[in-house]
Amino acid sequence: MKSDRWLLQFLVTVVVGYLTAKLELFFGTINLSGFLINNLITILVALLAINSATLSIVLTKIREIIDKNNMSNDAFAKSKSEMMFSLKEQVALIIFSIPLIVLYKSKFIVLFNLSIVLNTCLISIFIFSIFILYDTAKSVFVVLEFKA
Repeated sequence: MKSDRWLLQFLVTVVVGYLTAKLELFFGTINLSGFLINNLITILVALLAINSATLSIVLTKIREIIDKNNMSNDAFAKSKSEMMFSLKEQVALIIFSIPLIVLYKSKFIVLFNLSIVLNTCLISIFIFSIFILYDTAKSVFVVLEFKA
């Protein structure tokens, strides 16, 4: 089930990224792509820091729930696993975005007119990171509303 949700999320980000890149091309602007070229790594690292801090608060609350209700440490194993997976996703986005930014103005990209592919990837990475942030925010509310 997790892989289905991840695949759907990935496909949505790629489609939205492609449509946004095409819109930029249609209107003759590079505002978003230009912004992402200059700031994507910074944004991704900041979102990773925000998610790490938020997840540590969520895990602290989970620990309190486990202790208060004399539950097994395995009670929230899946939740902890999902949290770790989201951090790995964010690190992967950072690693994947670095070569894209390096290649952005390369002769290869210009020669084969692959700027639409590169812009799609950059925008998709940004959108995917927002999905991860949203998932983390949802986890806060789930934990706060938890009733044993």
